Parts: sequence; structure tokens; C-alpha cells
Amino acid sequence: MKFLYYFDRIRAIDHFIQKRSTGTPKELAKRVSISERALYETLSLMKDYGADINYNSFLRSYCYENEGEFEVKFGFKIVENSEKTGGGKTFFFMNLQGIMLTRMG
Repeated sequence: MKFLYYFDRIRAIDHFIQKRSTGTPKELAKRVSISERALYETLSLMKDYGADINYNSFLRSYCYENEGEFEVKFGFKIVENSEKTGGGKTFFFMNLQGIMLTRMG
């Protein structure tokens, strides 16, 4: 489930931003084990979902302009297909019901 990897990445970045201890972009990328390019893409995604992230060169850290936290939620359900597959097995699949990233504050 690759999408869980992205949620974990956002949570890790959010953690360091909350503590105002990200360091430079290069340092933050290393801390969360991603490339700088992946870091910038993730920060852009977080901003698209309302996170007001800016880099503070005095603190040498990314910071949120407003208090709060970045919350990541997702949901899924398993749906049973009434048709049988070859060999008499019932087919199950996961259907993502929604992925929501919200900035709480």
C-alpha cells in the first residue's frame, strides 16, 4: 500500500515543522529519507491542501504561519463481489472512499 508511505512522509514532515526543527531543505529531506525533489513535491502538496508553510531563514526551519496541525485521514471498505471467479473463489477488492488532508487550527 504505497499511499500509506506518502501519509507517513507527510506526518514526518509535519512533525519537524511543528517543532520548528526542519533544518535546511537538504537536511529535512535526509531526516525523512527522501530526495530534495520529493521534499519540494510533498511541501507543494501540503500547501495545495491548505498548509501555510514558509521557510524561516533566521530559524533555519520551515514553519507554519498559523497554529494547528496537519491531519491526514483516509478510509476504505472491502466490498464482496457476488460473482464467483474461476475456481469458485469470491473476489474482494478495496475501494478507497476518500483521501483528505486538512490543516487543523
